[in-house]
Amino acid sequence: MRIIPLALLLLAAAVASVAALHGRERDAKITPATVPVSNVSASGSGLAMQPGSQTSLGAFRLSRGRSLHLASAETVDGKSCLLEATDGEGSGSVCADGGLFAHRKVAFAIDSQGNPGALSELRVVGVVAPGIRAAEVLKSDGSDSNLELARDGAFAYESPAAELARGVYPSGFKLYGASGKLVQVVDFPTRQ
Repeated sequence: MRIIPLALLLLAAAVASVAALHGRERDAKITPATVPVSNVSASGSGLAMQPGSQTSLGAFRLSRGRSLHLASAETVDGKSCLLEATDGEGSGSVCADGGLFAHRKVAFAIDSQGNPGALSELRVVGVVAPGIRAAEVLKSDGSDSNLELARDGAFAYESPAAELARGVYPSGFKLYGASGKLVQVVDFPTRQ
């Protein structure tokens, strides 16, 4: 598994075409299982977590029967982290100074399999800030898809193989408040 840091994001792969694959669009299914936080924190990422700061955000069923577990935690040096662990693929984290929502109302990580121009899988996982009640993932072709948010605002989105084949990738989020009013649009950073 390869976690792509926010600064190195994915749209560089949009230039090349991908061989045709079959699939259908869907959010990963939320399951009621709790995140094995001890497994997530043992990610091997070298993060020193504050004791007792870890919070389970949810478990998701991914394609091919895999499970994804999300959690948040604080490091001893004051960073807030989104932690993920995927059965059979390992784990990773994305951390930010000032809190997960210091710069935007969503914290997220992008994971891909394959090479730029030949992605076989692409998923966006994350959590929305308190007060966000609905979210959509925006796509490079101008379309969007609703995200299914777990109780604590966590989500997992897998790009359909057919979209990957056409060079259509997630490109951002629209975030909505309790009244249904648009609160924020977040564009993914692109590589220059």
